[in-house]
Amino acid sequence: MAPAQEFGFRTVAETVANDKDLTGRTALITGGNSGLGAETARVLAGKGARVILTSRRVEAGEKVAAAIQKKTPKATVAVKQLDLADLKSVQALAADMNASEPRLDLLILNAGVMACPKSYTKQNFEIQMGTNHLGHALLCQLLLEKMKAQTSPSRIVLLTSLAHEWAPDGIDFEDMHWRKKPYKTWVAYGQSKLANILWAKELARRLEGSPVTIYSVHPGIILQTGLSRHIGPMRIPGMGWLMSFHPKMKTIPQGAATTSFQFCWRQRDGHVESDAKQAGAQLMRS
Repeated sequence: MAPAQEFGFRTVAETVANDKDLTGRTALITGGNSGLGAETARVLAGKGARVILTSRRVEAGEKVAAAIQKKTPKATVAVKQLDLADLKSVQALAADMNASEPRLDLLILNAGVMACPKSYTKQNFEIQMGTNHLGHALLCQLLLEKMKAQTSPSRIVLLTSLAHEWAPDGIDFEDMHWRKKPYKTWVAYGQSKLANILWAKELARRLEGSPVTIYSVHPGIILQTGLSRHIGPMRIPGMGWLMSFHPKMKTIPQGAATTSFQFCWRQRDGHVESDAKQAGAQLMRS
């Protein structure tokens, strides 16, 4: 297998994890029913990990689990319900995990929404901030003691985005949930991703000296995931086909490579990763 420094933009997840053995490890992946989450689940399960994937609709997750087990009969894949836009659902999953799972080695915070029409979560948070950041932050907090109690190292991988730069003025804490000002969906998305990165950096600082490390991941620009379902132009016939030739576009296996890099290769915690390596200054300015 190529050394880690040889991984790059076109590296796929399977290559990154090629000679790794994850037998005995347990991974929880949010949004594992499609896109990057499903590919990450497939790679992890293929390397021997016990994979628990979450989905708002359990039946969607079960289809992914069945496909993985069909290809890899020895794979262990479970499905649990999770709606990140409802903190009661987050609490229920965490309680289930803490009660039923003896260990948790990998927590992959993968699920997300983007460019949504203005709407709110069950607890009345702006939908992108609530789903992308607050739901994940609560889930992590509720599972952290289980991960810290283990003698073996454990990792948290948070999927974020260079879209944090779309919030150039930072997070508007005076009106973070857009109750007063006109709603700008891309700025709201950028604020949720900026919140991810800042939170991960601070959590990394607090976890120093513990067996838990956290990483932020920018997977790249990928059209085939459900994340772009609210973007009107992407629905124009032929647009997706044309954009697939753009030099900065990635496939799902390529996008999942950076996530895979974090659970297969030890890096500096709290840093943003991209293209299966540490990102440059353009992702670190925040």
